[in-house]
Amino acid sequence: MKSIPRLFLLLLVLGLAGLTTLAATPQTTAPFTGTFYGRVTGDQGSSAPLVLRLTQTGDVVDGQVFVGRGLVVDGRNCGVVAVPAGVQYATGQIQRQNPRQLTATVPLNVDGLKVNIQLTGRLSADGQTLATQARIDLPWLCGRDPVLSGTLASQ
Repeated sequence: MKSIPRLFLLLLVLGLAGLTTLAATPQTTAPFTGTFYGRVTGDQGSSAPLVLRLTQTGDVVDGQVFVGRGLVVDGRNCGVVAVPAGVQYATGQIQRQNPRQLTATVPLNVDGLKVNIQLTGRLSADGQTLATQARIDLPWLCGRDPVLSGTLASQ
């Protein structure tokens, strides 16, 4: 009969040790938070340096997008544009059913023309690589929606 209280005490100590270990294990609650570096590719074989600085709070990701020179976007009937180097801000949402998938829509006004850029990002399982895509939703009369893509690495 004395062994039952000792067994109970042993299980209690092991259980508390397990809880302490769980509490001490760092949990990644914001896997998109960080800075990602790489290149974005566009039309006509063009590419440019790309840096994303992201901050995740819950399911919301705020970011700064730094694009360097060299990127070309072909809007067919709406013309070919060399994208100027610059910074753009965006806010995205993580999909609850897929917590490594990020989506955002950035509205832009280009010479009086309203354009939406639909951004997606897929974070690798280790959180070190971010595959990105930006689809530029041009009016139907342009003839196509250009797609830019890139693979970025966290450093």
